[in-house]
Amino acid sequence: MEREHPADFVAQKLQGALFTCFTCARSFLSSKALIAHQRSHSPATRPSLTVVPTIAQTTFPCPDCGKTFGQAASLRWHRQVHEARFPPGPFACTECGQDFAQEAGLHQHYIWRARGDL
Repeated sequence: MEREHPADFVAQKLQGALFTCFTCARSFLSSKALIAHQRSHSPATRPSLTVVPTIAQTTFPCPDCGKTFGQAASLRWHRQVHEARFPPGPFACTECGQDFAQEAGLHQHYIWRARGDL
């Protein structure tokens, strides 16, 4: 059994809010009325998901490699990849010279090198 809010409670919360049909822009006072109206449109005139207007999303491209990010903080984090690290990490590979900030990173590097993953 489906529960529903009393009609007066719904009317009080919505306070005249309008529900708009994306196909014909007609407005309704309730979502039920809008749904009933939308059934009157033929399937050919119903909007697809790509027709529904969306808010333009800003992207932040990396000036070094062109990779784009949805947040400025993600771009700032990524830019560290392109910037030289000074001073180098205290743990360095004796084979290739790659340095690591933590000893665990160097150990993992040696494991990957031994398996041939590098």
